[in-house]
Amino acid sequence: MQVQKSALIVLIITSCVVSYSNTLFSNFLWDDTALITKNPYIRSFKFLPNFFTQDIWNIGPQTMISGYYRPLLAASFTLDYLIWHTNPFGYHLTNLIFHSLASILVFVLAQMLFKETVISFFSALLFSVHPIHTEAVSFISGRVDVICLAFFLLSLVLFVNYSSNKKFIFYLFSLICFFVSLLIKEMAIMLPFIVIAIDYLILSRQDIKKVFKNTLGLHLGFFVVLALYLLMRTLFVGWSFFKLKPFH
Repeated sequence: MQVQKSALIVLIITSCVVSYSNTLFSNFLWDDTALITKNPYIRSFKFLPNFFTQDIWNIGPQTMISGYYRPLLAASFTLDYLIWHTNPFGYHLTNLIFHSLASILVFVLAQMLFKETVISFFSALLFSVHPIHTEAVSFISGRVDVICLAFFLLSLVLFVNYSSNKKFIFYLFSLICFFVSLLIKEMAIMLPFIVIAIDYLILSRQDIKKVFKNTLGLHLGFFVVLALYLLMRTLFVGWSFFKLKPFH
């Protein structure tokens, strides 16, 4: 069975590569100019503290306050720049790698929850080729979705693993992955509620009393991480969206 699962994962990766390999030879587009090619702040990790205290559109030559607090997205651009400089191939490769990882995690999570290998495989295969992901994978700055989702799903996989074996290391890394996904894109804010839904529908078999008992052992940590993120966002960025900075 282990060999079979490995073969299915290879097929999922192949599906991703076949579907999006043409994007590897695309150029920078639209937001990529401001966020990457003309952004001096991504050219060294010495600017990393700036990413954690600024709106992502307020780092570098931009003059817009977007309200987007995405420090690890900017860090991903820095890492790519240090390897590839302004060669778009490497940036597209990063997007494809994270999309492949997210597709694999869809398979792993579905198999863990429903114990149906074939259904899980075809779900992941459909996910890997679905056209709704085209912008997220082919547009370099669109990587915010695929990277966030990869860590989001990894957090859920680790959480489900912890719920069955109670090894704290899995819970700790689940919380870390959740925090990482929050620092990439705001949509990760839904994860604690999905954790409760998974607990109620699958782990606790719709036993609401058991779900309440699990509040401290399973759920609370995710809300603590969420509170920390909201505090950081409030302190460093606030809640203003899409305002032009005044000229001085």
